[in-house]
Amino acid sequence: TARLQELGFEVARKKKHNRRMSKLINQHRAGTVSRYWRYCKGDWITYGHVRSAMKIFQTETNKI
Repeated sequence: TARLQELGFEVARKKKHNRRMSKLINQHRAGTVSRYWRYCKGDWITYGHVRSAMKIFQTETNKI
């Protein structure tokens, strides 16, 4: 039973970790989106927003 308890703790810890990670990822995603909108507004005239959106998401995904 001790082994089972250890496994239980392990799972609980992993769950907590995953929750924390998803929170971080969501924050990052929110930051990306707001940055992307700011960028779009600034670059609207120069590019047309689809191209600048693609550029942003490429740089953001490279960072992760």
